[in-house]
Amino acid sequence: MRTILKTTILLLTAILMTVALNTAMAHECDKQDIIDAAGLGITGSADLCSDSRGLKAQLHVEGLVPGDAYTVWWIYFDDPSLCEVPNECGDADFGGDDPVGVFGRYGSAVARKNGKTHISDRLSGMTPSSGSQVWILLINHGAADLSDGKQLARQLLTPEDPLAGAPHLGIVGGPVGAPIALTIHVME
Repeated sequence: MRTILKTTILLLTAILMTVALNTAMAHECDKQDIIDAAGLGITGSADLCSDSRGLKAQLHVEGLVPGDAYTVWWIYFDDPSLCEVPNECGDADFGGDDPVGVFGRYGSAVARKNGKTHISDRLSGMTPSSGSQVWILLINHGAADLSDGKQLARQLLTPEDPLAGAPHLGIVGGPVGAPIALTIHVME
């Protein structure tokens, strides 16, 4: 009886290890350094993993202004060859009735006293097409307004860009978030 139990335990352990190994191997991960678009001394990296459950990203950033509010955005280009400048997507690819670029909120944070932050997010069910690009964009919204809940919500929940869709993504005549850093991941 003990031999059967030991054999069963060893067999189950082997099966679990095989499943864990196959699951780990099914993850495609890409680590990119942050591109400091504004030249502010921001450093860090973004890890992006794609698996059968979707996309998962982790952003590690240093050199932020302590106390400033930041938002992070997913930007997805399914077919970058359709961008205004093929395979070199940019601002022009977000306009019009059916833009090439699709964006959505990834997360937000108020930078800690040491100027660092870590933000992670998952897009369950999102399977990027081969050759697509996934950008992760960091926007600075200035000093977090801790005295006005509505303004703080705008800082942490929107890009504060009325061109992206006033009034909910930014109010006309209000502050505008400043894109400061991004990473670009090409999905193979």
